[in-house]
Amino acid sequence: MRPRTCVLDAAWVEGRGWVLLEANAAWGAGLNGCDAAEAARCIAEATRA
Repeated sequence: MRPRTCVLDAAWVEGRGWVLLEANAAWGAGLNGCDAAEAARCIAEATRA
């Protein structure tokens, strides 16, 4: 089963701009300043069959 949602990690690289570091399943991401309620909704959507 593929997750319906994912989390994208991005970073600013001096002289290049924004880059995509990785994509993870929603339930494997830390909150890192995210709204916990929104993160929970994302995880619920990702695990829906």
